[in-house]
Amino acid sequence: MLNSSTPSEVLSLLKVLHNLGQTGDESCQISNVIFYITCLHPISREYSLRDGRSILAHFASLRPMIIISHLLKLASTHIDAVGKVLFGLFRSLPMNIWMPSDHDLSIIEKWLNDISQSSIAFELALHLIDTMNWQDLPDKPQLCISYSIHCEIALVLLKLHLKYCDKTAASKENQLQVKKIFY
Repeated sequence: MLNSSTPSEVLSLLKVLHNLGQTGDESCQISNVIFYITCLHPISREYSLRDGRSILAHFASLRPMIIISHLLKLASTHIDAVGKVLFGLFRSLPMNIWMPSDHDLSIIEKWLNDISQSSIAFELALHLIDTMNWQDLPDKPQLCISYSIHCEIALVLLKLHLKYCDKTAASKENQLQVKKIFY
């Protein structure tokens, strides 16, 4: 269907999906379709990316734990096909209200271990860590991200530092990549 659709038809489809998702997308089926149209489909992605990103960001603002975690899972599955488009998508999401799950942390850790110079996964993992809300909730004296997740991320970063910043074991490029995290 998308191969023969005009740009205006695809944008109309996105508007319909946006309206359907307003009532709830707990199963993430609508988000799946929007992700496919705007990030994966080679033809429709050219002209629907901006609108699709804003719709997914809106859904994520309504249900951050469900939608952002689901988009992270989709990104992990399709990172090679989607590529740098993921940076724009995750920059548009309300990361400051997201509380990652253990599965989300395992994806981030896996991406951090992919430290090659041009790794989209590594850079995206850095972005996610950088944009998470590590402070207290605005209305309560309670951390937005739990103390246990603080500790898990700290351990992941420490392992990364020990693995790549040992002067005898790591290449200069890997040392520079890891030092970006700490400085």
